[in-house]
Amino acid sequence: MLHIGGVPSDAFLISIGNNVIMAAGIEFVTHDIFYHMLNYNEKYKDLAKFYPHFEPITIKDNVCIGGFVKIMPGVTINNNVIIAGGSVVTKDVPEGVVVGGNPARVICTTDEFVQRRVKESGQHFTINDDIGDIMKLFWKE
Repeated sequence: MLHIGGVPSDAFLISIGNNVIMAAGIEFVTHDIFYHMLNYNEKYKDLAKFYPHFEPITIKDNVCIGGFVKIMPGVTINNNVIIAGGSVVTKDVPEGVVVGGNPARVICTTDEFVQRRVKESGQHFTINDDIGDIMKLFWKE
């Protein structure tokens, strides 16, 4: 498990693409702990020696992950995805969507999200616009 800011012993199982931004408190869970219970349970302990089950996590390009998101083992997050803060991602996320919730589910497409943001702002700023103009809009100066 990885909390952003810490390095897990199994970080090699996490693949992160280009242009990925992550907020604070994200957890990457790359394995389970069920083997503890199975090895000491009278019903199951003689069936086999149980070990942790590891699976990689893949995050592709152009992904934004909100704060306190938990990503479970074996998940692939495809290109152009936004994950809402506090979500628990238990399954692969298709390309070009916004997901949220526990478990995370598709809320809308990324294109629809962008169009809503453009419509809400009433302004069309780009990275080349003056930061002063942007601050005036959002701080009502």
